[in-house]
Amino acid sequence: MPIETKESYRWLENLRQSIALVGAPERCVHVGDRESDIYELYRTAQDLGTSFIVRVQTNRLAERPADAAPHDPAHRVFAQLAAAPWAGRHRITV
Repeated sequence: MPIETKESYRWLENLRQSIALVGAPERCVHVGDRESDIYELYRTAQDLGTSFIVRVQTNRLAERPADAAPHDPAHRVFAQLAAAPWAGRHRITV
């Protein structure tokens, strides 16, 4: 089924509209809930040169580490995130 016919297409449209309003995709960081955990969002963000944070819902396949066997659980998003060092920490007051 084409992404344009799905309800999740709104994530892609919001991404494009936000970038158009700001005018600088590299300055945007889009935040999505687990509903936005779709390949098309990742691909569109990469194509547009913008960044995103998504609360993942599904332990999807990820790029396999060079030293992992084909069916190793390290080939999943949750394992790779758990093994990754923190890149930084930002406190936000709401």
